[in-house]
Amino acid sequence: MQMKRWLMMVCCLFLMSACGSSAPNEESLSMNEMPKEPEVQMQTLTAGMDETLTTSFFEWTVADAKVLSQLQNYVIDHGMKVLAVEVMIHNVMDEPIPMMDTDFQIQWGDDSESAYGWPISTCPEDELFVNQPHSDVPLSERQLACKYMLPADKTVIGLLYYEVPEDSSNYSISFKEYFQNGEYGETYAVLFSVE
Repeated sequence: MQMKRWLMMVCCLFLMSACGSSAPNEESLSMNEMPKEPEVQMQTLTAGMDETLTTSFFEWTVADAKVLSQLQNYVIDHGMKVLAVEVMIHNVMDEPIPMMDTDFQIQWGDDSESAYGWPISTCPEDELFVNQPHSDVPLSERQLACKYMLPADKTVIGLLYYEVPEDSSNYSISFKEYFQNGEYGETYAVLFSVE
């Protein structure tokens, strides 16, 4: 029962946020240009830490996650902490695919409609999603860039940093497929806990 409730919350939060996802040779869309969600909702495919999910574009794994109480040159909002999430992404296509840090949204175990967030990004502030945290400089050498091309059949391993409430411990990192024809595909979520 607890798992079903958690999955329903993940799906609802992901859909409310109108997140854009990677698609081959597709420029990122602004929040105002995002196509409407289809009437029929796909299921959410889930995995745990160190388990691989395979999308239409890439395979991905959450390999590790840990809480950071401080970061050099970054001020954490009051009542929040930073979660450093290590992801491994392997391009399964025969062409490069454009990637963004916002391809991966975080949700936490809370009934609130605002219980989700975007990675702390180094993108220019005018390119950020609503309420997306910003840093002028990378938080570490391993932080994934805000935008990058993932070559065909190549793997990238890096960190995504998220601000989450201090009292949170249950999380989901989600990716939703979006295709060039404007249609959405499956939602993929990795569920994990960090104390």
